[in-house]
Amino acid sequence: MNQNNDDQTPVLVKKHKHLFSIVLNRPKALNSLNHEMVSLIRTAIDEAKEDSSVRAVLLYGAGDRGFCAGADVKDMARNIREGNLKQCLQFLEAEYAL
Repeated sequence: MNQNNDDQTPVLVKKHKHLFSIVLNRPKALNSLNHEMVSLIRTAIDEAKEDSSVRAVLLYGAGDRGFCAGADVKDMARNIREGNLKQCLQFLEAEYAL
């Protein structure tokens, strides 16, 4: 479980008693999702599902401008420009699987 409060950590995870918190931690980018974040969120959700003491999962975004802008379109555009279409498709599949 990632409990590091480092500003560089894109997803923060913390368990407190029966509450499992997942924080999207990219407030400067309106918490827009990239492949790393989707993977971390999936791992956190799976961890919460396996823990019988968890009663609720709280998902929220850091900062005060918004919860989540959706996909990181700058990252997607960069991948498209670089010809990494497969990476874009993998991201979209993983994001929608959440």
